[in-house]
Amino acid sequence: MAEIAIAVASAVVEGGPILPCYYVKQVQDVAYEIEDALDEFMFDDVLEHENSHALSKIIPQKLKKNKPRSKLSSKMNDITKKKRNAQILQDAHVQPTPSSSGCGGDRIWSNQYLAEGDELVGFEVLVVRGKALSQIKFTGAMKLKEEPHVSEIGLNCQRFRKKRPKGGCLQVQGQERCLVVLDDAWIKQDLKLIVKALPNGRIIITSRNSGVASLLYPKYIHDLSRGLSWEKAKELFCKKAFDDGQGDWPPELADWAKKILKRCEGMPLAISAIGTFLYSKKIPVDWKTLHDSLGSELCTEGSDLFIISRNLQASYRDLPNHLRSCFLYFSMFPDEEEEAYYSISRERLIRLWAAEKFVQPETGKTIEQAAEGYLNDLVERNLVVATKRESEGGRVRSCRVLNLVREINISRRRGFITVWEPDDYLSAEKIRRLSAHNGGIKKIKSKIHSVRTLLAFGQAISDLEVVLKTAKYLKVLDLEGTSGLKEFPEAVKRLILLNYLSLRKTDVERIPKSIKKNVLLETLDLKSTKVTELPEEIYKLKKLRHLLVDNYNVASHGFEGVEISKGVGDLSGSIHKLSLIKAKNTEIIKALGKLKDLRKLGLRKTRSPLIGSMPIPSSVSPASVLRGSLQELPKWIPKLTSLQKVGLHGSNVNDNPLKVLEALPNLIELNLVGYYGGEELVFRADQFKKLRTLIIEQFDQLTSFQVEDGALRVLRELNISHCPNLKSLPKGIGGINHSTKLFLQHMPDDLLQRFKRIVHTVTWFGTFKSFIFTKMALITRSFRECIEYLKQTR
Repeated sequence: MAEIAIAVASAVVEGGPILPCYYVKQVQDVAYEIEDALDEFMFDDVLEHENSHALSKIIPQKLKKNKPRSKLSSKMNDITKKKRNAQILQDAHVQPTPSSSGCGGDRIWSNQYLAEGDELVGFEVLVVRGKALSQIKFTGAMKLKEEPHVSEIGLNCQRFRKKRPKGGCLQVQGQERCLVVLDDAWIKQDLKLIVKALPNGRIIITSRNSGVASLLYPKYIHDLSRGLSWEKAKELFCKKAFDDGQGDWPPELADWAKKILKRCEGMPLAISAIGTFLYSKKIPVDWKTLHDSLGSELCTEGSDLFIISRNLQASYRDLPNHLRSCFLYFSMFPDEEEEAYYSISRERLIRLWAAEKFVQPETGKTIEQAAEGYLNDLVERNLVVATKRESEGGRVRSCRVLNLVREINISRRRGFITVWEPDDYLSAEKIRRLSAHNGGIKKIKSKIHSVRTLLAFGQAISDLEVVLKTAKYLKVLDLEGTSGLKEFPEAVKRLILLNYLSLRKTDVERIPKSIKKNVLLETLDLKSTKVTELPEEIYKLKKLRHLLVDNYNVASHGFEGVEISKGVGDLSGSIHKLSLIKAKNTEIIKALGKLKDLRKLGLRKTRSPLIGSMPIPSSVSPASVLRGSLQELPKWIPKLTSLQKVGLHGSNVNDNPLKVLEALPNLIELNLVGYYGGEELVFRADQFKKLRTLIIEQFDQLTSFQVEDGALRVLRELNISHCPNLKSLPKGIGGINHSTKLFLQHMPDDLLQRFKRIVHTVTWFGTFKSFIFTKMALITRSFRECIEYLKQTR
């Protein structure tokens, strides 16, 4: 169904013939009718099954099933007649949305946007000469002029693929050295063939796909995927908009110039094109007009700025259908929150994708693991930006799309996603996925009946109760952050088809027994709510995969965990993630041992003898996580050889936990908060070989921290905070990789003052004292050199 909706949006955006677009729309209408019929059947079937016990003595089982099936059969017959009358499948000749191949041959460049000579920005050195020619690759648009002794060959890869000569993809006579420039390369296989055919050649490519760019020699990449720095972006913008080589703008235009440049987010083509467009406009009101209408200017064919849209849309057209659905889903979320760009957590996003059935099963992977692969693919294609990672180069923790990419996203969501604000006008089309912003959702009550997904942002509780009563077939309901929501929505018990429910960051205190009616529920997110215990009825949800709770205690500034019962064992056939809970007795621990598909378990305030009696988890995947508050680590922990993340909090034990944890060969992240009450912490030689992130926090008694030779050899991030008695840098830290980032927060003044002498930036936020120590930007010396400096100043 999602693919059909996207085809409709694409047909409209691509500006295809009216007749095919009309037929595509009819196909979508028929698909929606089929979906409606199936949903109605499922709804009636579940409802009838729910009442089966009461009716079993009156109506035979076979007869009870006949009514929903009879309705479905009748509806499908009606739909078939409509399909035949319209001759949709026979007469429609909708061309598939073109998918870019080769090197983006459909793109039209204008010379006015290419940097000439001294207009190049972001390149410190650009030299290409004769025999000194080396293999270089660039991601980002650029132009090279001819140099002596170099033959230059330009290839249009799309034409080239169609006219490939027999016996090879490219032939160069003799042993002549040549330079091949491939602009906007897409296909890895083509690049490999060209390289193979040019053993004496040198190749420069530009690509929007990081996977293509890094295919051959990753160390020779000039990476512009993160955009130009503010200084370089401003320099380029001012050259284009004002002919100002000094990189400054007139005072009267400064405010709007900053706002417009901010929206470009460092994208060189966008900065160049918009700067050129504004060259003749010197009145502030003209700049304001562009700022306010930038989205429409980008997406209007014939506009001077349409080149930006066309360039970005090539990346979209190269996406397979399953990634298009996931990419367009980003437009369900607001662009800003509290004057900052809105970032979406990885886990929230992939659970929503899974609930929407965008994710196809893959052998050997859970649906969530496959969805994470989709996200990584979008990040690699530079359509999605990772705003936070778990470690340097590690898993994406949160993400978003760039501002201008979002505008393209919005232009393509018609028929697939509807974003509504109080002043918006809605067409007569059915709404399937609704994102409602800034209140007033009650105004579109009549449209809610067809909605299957609802994400609400800034909606009043009374309005939500009204519309939920009409959303009979709702499957995804996300009310995260809804202010004033204190009671579990009464209407939810009637949403029989619901498979995703998030009440995260609300004030809901209790989950009613009626939750058992949501028999198809797969995700229940109650984190950052006031829920302290769960009803027994929740264990009747046999499809539940993610049960997320925590119970944050404001007074103690810590997570207490939510009480569960031995009934949790009834979820053994489905549950993958269960966090954060309290297990009070042996019966509950034994019940947890039955959860054979569990991938993540979070425990709080659970006595160690109980944990020790728990059976060894049977399905620890490479992405498995152990988090909790344990007085003693279970003896079976070292047997969890696939465990990658461990987080231990608040127990303040005297035994060094590292003696047990160092036996985990694949551990990449270790988070210890208030867990150790001893004075000395030692990372023994050659241990923790894969650890990339280490967080040490609230070790009140810690006075000595030592890293022996060969330990922590690939560490990328070391975060030490709230350790009041640790007044010197950890011993042996000089042996750690020199690109490691060091974060010190809420540490003794004398320790911070020693670093202040060698660090460019020390940030003071009132009583909060911290700095980031990193090789790339903030320090005067490399990591290893700074360590030597500290030794000399002791």
